[in-house]
Amino acid sequence: RPLGLGPAARRLPTQWELTVEHCAVPLRGVELRLCQVERWASDAAPSVTAVGWKQVVDGDVCRGLRVPLLMGLPLLSCCPSFAEGPVCVSFEAHLLLSFEGPAGRALTAVERFPFHVVR
Repeated sequence: RPLGLGPAARRLPTQWELTVEHCAVPLRGVELRLCQVERWASDAAPSVTAVGWKQVVDGDVCRGLRVPLLMGLPLLSCCPSFAEGPVCVSFEAHLLLSFEGPAGRALTAVERFPFHVVR
């Protein structure tokens, strides 16, 4: 869903929520990263830059609990989403879930959620 940017705003809040219904292994933590994705040609690999990062949960999460994922979008380090010819700038929220792995090693799962920034 598009986000509106006001000229007086310094940080635009973006909000999602997470509910862990079932997990076979304990969680170590949950992180949220806001990333700017730049493509300079349709066949080139994208350049991904983190413009915001927040640790949401440290440790395991109670099952069935709704955890708000609230983060400000820094207006000075990002621009509206656009695609013009071979140049494309878009944004993604990366949700990182860290799990307890075998022998105490951490395993990480990443889910990407694209979103548009409009003026």
